[in-house]
Amino acid sequence: MLYLFRMLYPQDEDFSMDIVVKGKQTLWDLHNALTKKLNYDNHEAASFLLVSEDDWSIKKEYPAINFNDPSKDSPMKDITISDVVGRAKQKLLYLFDMFSERYFVLEFVSTTDEQKELEYPFFFNEKGQVPDQTFYDLDLGNTQEDIDENEDEFGFNDDDMYGIDENDIF
Repeated sequence: MLYLFRMLYPQDEDFSMDIVVKGKQTLWDLHNALTKKLNYDNHEAASFLLVSEDDWSIKKEYPAINFNDPSKDSPMKDITISDVVGRAKQKLLYLFDMFSERYFVLEFVSTTDEQKELEYPFFFNEKGQVPDQTFYDLDLGNTQEDIDENEDEFGFNDDDMYGIDENDIF
C-alpha cells in the first residue's frame, strides 16, 4: 500500500510537493529521503509531529534524535508510515528547523497501489523554491537612524568606558 501526501510550507504559499511513500517504510526513511531531496543536512535535529485535525495540537512527536537516551536509535526508525497515518486530511508536521520552529505540513491525501518501476519515497509535482534548512534572524531591530554616530549597533559609545558616561554615575 502506498500513501500519498501533499507537502506544503506555510511560510511560502508558492511551495508544494507531492510524495508517495510505502506504508511499510519508516518515518526515518521519509526523513532521509526528504533531507536528500531538499538538500538538507540529515544530521540536524528534526521531528515528525502527529497533529490533531481539529486544533493542530500535537498528539505525538517522533524525533530524529532520542532525547531521553542519545545512545539509542531514533524513535523515527521504529515507526512506519502506516502506524501513524490512516485517515484522509490527517496531518504530519515535519519540523526541520527546531530553533526557528519552521516546518512542512504533510497532509495525507489517499492510498494507492504500488507501481513496481518506481523507487519510494517518490516526489513529484514540485512547485516553488525550497526554503533554506536553517534561518537566522540577525536583525536586532536597529535601523541606521536609530544608531547614534558615536554608538555601535548595540548602543555602546566608543567614547564611554564600559558603555557608561558621567551622567550614569550618581
